[in-house]
Amino acid sequence: MLEQMLRSLVPQVKAAAPEVELIVSDNCSTDNTREVVERASEWGPIRYHRNAQNEGAAKNFLRLTYELANGEFGWILPDDDIVRPDAIERVLAVLRAYPEVDYVFVNVSFRTSEQRNAFGRPVTALDFPDLLPTKAKSLTDRHVERWEELIDPDVDEVFLGSVMCSVFRLSCWREYIPKVGGANEYFSSLENTYPHTVVLAHTMRGRKAYYIGYPCIITFWGAQEWLDYVPMIFTVRLQELLDLYLELGVEVERVEKCRWALLGYSLEALGKMLVDPTTPGRQYFSLEEFLRRNRSHQAETRDIFPLVSIITPAYNRAGYLKETIESVLTQDYPKIEYIVLDDGSTDNTREVLEKYTGRLIWETHPNMGEHRTVNKGWSMAHGEIVVVVNSDDTLLPGAVSIAVAFMQAHPDILVAYPDWNYIGPDSEFISHVQVPEYDYLYMLKHYHSSVGSGAFIRRKAFELAGMRDPEFTYMADFEYWLRLGLYGEFARIPKTLATWRKHPGSAFWSHGGAEMANGHIRLIQKLYSRPHLPPEVRKVRSEAYSSAHWFGVLTAGSARWEARKHCLKSFLYHPPSFFGNKDKLMMALSLMLPGPLFKILLWGWRMVRPILARGYRFIKQLRKRLRA
Repeated sequence: MLEQMLRSLVPQVKAAAPEVELIVSDNCSTDNTREVVERASEWGPIRYHRNAQNEGAAKNFLRLTYELANGEFGWILPDDDIVRPDAIERVLAVLRAYPEVDYVFVNVSFRTSEQRNAFGRPVTALDFPDLLPTKAKSLTDRHVERWEELIDPDVDEVFLGSVMCSVFRLSCWREYIPKVGGANEYFSSLENTYPHTVVLAHTMRGRKAYYIGYPCIITFWGAQEWLDYVPMIFTVRLQELLDLYLELGVEVERVEKCRWALLGYSLEALGKMLVDPTTPGRQYFSLEEFLRRNRSHQAETRDIFPLVSIITPAYNRAGYLKETIESVLTQDYPKIEYIVLDDGSTDNTREVLEKYTGRLIWETHPNMGEHRTVNKGWSMAHGEIVVVVNSDDTLLPGAVSIAVAFMQAHPDILVAYPDWNYIGPDSEFISHVQVPEYDYLYMLKHYHSSVGSGAFIRRKAFELAGMRDPEFTYMADFEYWLRLGLYGEFARIPKTLATWRKHPGSAFWSHGGAEMANGHIRLIQKLYSRPHLPPEVRKVRSEAYSSAHWFGVLTAGSARWEARKHCLKSFLYHPPSFFGNKDKLMMALSLMLPGPLFKILLWGWRMVRPILARGYRFIKQLRKRLRA
């Protein structure tokens, strides 16, 4: 391919000498590049430079323009393109006629690598006499008052990122030096992807330019080594380039026109970034950032994103419901189905919901309990991802975008759950809760849910495990996590995305007693009555039963005899869990023993403990001396 380029270029350079010099910068090629250049030198003058090592395309570009080039203008031409016979003369004619111009845009004809290869021999521009199709729409030359007027999708769909289209005054170009990496850092940043465009953005704004509509170059598309990175380039690097233009003062309207056009031809790339975690460069993609940059064009992006259904069961929470609803409706995610179900409230919940008619889906029905209401919402939902937000809780800004991006990056998980904040009755911050990383056996053994407020669930979960079991009035959500965890993995989102409100009317805090305590035991019994449980789940049965009974102790409330029963069973199922936890052991003794006896035991322990501690230290020192 280099030989084809040189055959088209060298005769023109020879004819234009000494106004034009041709430099070939060999980036430490391992093929016969040197021999090709030596043969081409017989046709006309070539300066050949070989880098000591592969420095990467970005550094090679900069070496050419900052160190090797001696001319007044520079034009970087890739080695796999060819130039039309009068290309150089056309550019020179512009520079002679318009000495005030610092930049020239050169149009390009597109062909495919298959069209080139079909000839079965080296090709020339004469093999492609048709000018169309071209990169820039207009074939008419024109003078451009300001360089940034060329930042237009009708000129270059990558917004002056096509290196072969730019002829630039080197004295201007050298006013800015970008920071670029080596060969292994290609595409790792905007500077490493479009180093030339970053330099142009910093040095050409406000300068006079010229547009050559005639396609002086023929570029062949389809064989480039970097094509696998195109989805990342469209969804990340070109978005960053538009950000840079904004930062440097390019008009907002111009940039937004480019962003709108970019969305139009990058939806396929966006879909690939969302669903395929093996896409090269995917580690640089953030759905949250993509949505932020394109917030003015949400309508264009809706079809590519998975629908998220948010369910809010409401029962006599009118005072908090507006805050909950607003936290959902103000999310920046473009594709949300919001369903609020009034479970027969007797307060003014209906009045609150009527104000949001048309902005969400809402229904009211006779009271049937939170979990049946949640199941109804799940049945109504159409989303690929579903989340329950209780009527006294909230989602934090950006929560849905972050969660969807996380789930797209982890396609095998069934549930993604975030950290969350405790808030009080007046939405005052109480504390931050960093939830543990997911471990099913830990959750089972300790009877403790890792999953809290703001959990996002794939629709597939309902097909695998069904819905919530209304039998467990106070802990159906935890029962569901234990049941669903048998079918697949969950994962923690390491960001704070939701709140959980603590107030006197909270379901967890307003109930207790024998019914709640016994509910925990029924839950663990029902789980272990399932056939075909994994061996590792059966192995921790005693610990799971012990922890469930201990949770019965904690939730028995004033039912003291019920609490004692669960305490004894908890100990009998797994005694080590008591001896390894002093606080738990003391609480169990205070519950099981009469008050005076417990006080005597506690007094005796306080008396004996220092003696035991001294004895332990004496034995430890004695062993140390004996070893010496």
